[in-house]
Amino acid sequence: MWFFIYSAVLFVIVWLGTGIAVSFKTNQFQLTGFKFSRKLYYLFLSIFLVAALLEAISFYDVNAFLDFIIFMFAGILGETVFSFWWRTFFAKPIWSYKADTFGGEISSMLNFIPWGVSGKFAVMIWSAYRQFTGSGVDLSIFLLLWLLFIVFFLVQLVLELVMKLFSKKTLASSTHRELSIYIYFTLPITVALILLTFALGLNFFFLTVAFGVVYFVSEFLFGYFIFLLSGKKLWQYNFMPVNGGLSSIYAIIPFCFAGFYFTTIWLIVNSF
Repeated sequence: MWFFIYSAVLFVIVWLGTGIAVSFKTNQFQLTGFKFSRKLYYLFLSIFLVAALLEAISFYDVNAFLDFIIFMFAGILGETVFSFWWRTFFAKPIWSYKADTFGGEISSMLNFIPWGVSGKFAVMIWSAYRQFTGSGVDLSIFLLLWLLFIVFFLVQLVLELVMKLFSKKTLASSTHRELSIYIYFTLPITVALILLTFALGLNFFFLTVAFGVVYFVSEFLFGYFIFLLSGKKLWQYNFMPVNGGLSSIYAIIPFCFAGFYFTTIWLIVNSF
């Protein structure tokens, strides 16, 4: 929680400071409409690195900063793997990045710090869940979720290979209905989450929904702020886009799973 408090305070300082600095050049105070540059982008994004460092110093806990760094790289890795998985079912990537891209616009070098913040969001949601529900859900449950996901993912993979072998088609390619392919694509995630919801109850369902909603909203707010600040969109969703392409309905289920992805990493790292 302190990470986000520090971030909010620093954000206001940097935003107002930028507006004042620009006013000396233009003789006009402004808080939006700046020209996009990497220097401006990293000026604003650096507040999250500083906030993570301040959190670590405040509580004499170096892990608070190291967690952020781990989340940065884990997020890029997860995003890249997910994008390649998506492309085995769809002709186009789910999203296209517009600046400092790699891997065919499936990710961007500008994403490291935002993914660090995403990991902090997951930990905050998880901590609130534990506090308000008194749930006994721990690392073993998260590892069970991953086991279920891997099992159903392998079943899906085997089905695809069998179909390809005997009919020269896969289940995904046997229909041109985008929504049907998407439902099939997300089955390893949804089935694993549904099974654990039945086993653990509605509180687990609410945790899942919280991950999805917070990530969906925060992604839009971040993208819209950058657009408002500089007039530049850093990404565009190619499937079921909403909010001017800064969000997608199709991203909600993967976002739900992303929360468990980051929380699992955090629980493993902090178990040592």
